[in-house]
Amino acid sequence: MPNTVIQARVDETAKREAESILNELGISLSDGIRMFISQVRVSRGLPFRPSLAERPNPSLTRALNRAEQYLAGDTADFNRFDSVDDALADLMKDGE
Repeated sequence: MPNTVIQARVDETAKREAESILNELGISLSDGIRMFISQVRVSRGLPFRPSLAERPNPSLTRALNRAEQYLAGDTADFNRFDSVDDALADLMKDGE
């Protein structure tokens, strides 16, 4: 099967970093791109799961903000709860 040329514009720094990482693995940038395309074909989609998992969801963000507030000593608006369920219910109503 004949080869074809693919051209893509990418950030120069990103290219250099990717190339360096691939070279450490003993893979050229061209081989890395070929591997990516092969995996797209095998998986019939992206060979990884696109995700925003790195970003905390709104409930976690509220909880982190409250924890920072508590650790800073600002506990005036903190309630005491009889159970974890009560505390979670209170936390969840803050986002509504």
